Amino acid sequence: MSDYKPWEAHNELQEDRLVFLAYAIKQVRHEALLMHEPSKGDTNWGLGCRVHERTCYSIKEASVYQKWLDVIDPSLHFVFSIGGVPIRFYRGEAESPNPRHLS
Repeated sequence: MSDYKPWEAHNELQEDRLVFLAYAIKQVRHEALLMHEPSKGDTNWGLGCRVHERTCYSIKEASVYQKWLDVIDPSLHFVFSIGGVPIRFYRGEAESPNPRHLS
């Protein structure tokens, strides 16, 4: 699985687009972590919620400027697309995902 390239599965999942999104998500996570204060009662649950909400917001904002990026479902379920390919966040083992998550 480690040699697999997303653009081999679908040509719209281009490397530059994935790098763009990865950088945006990395920035959101970094900024949220800087605001996280366990000594004042912040928990990992709260951090996770903040990261999720801000990541969704960041993707929504980027979709205004990137014609290949679109938001399909802006709810907590959050589904977006890269060149028309629907994408959802996945939480689990990257090396052995359940096959139903890959469809």
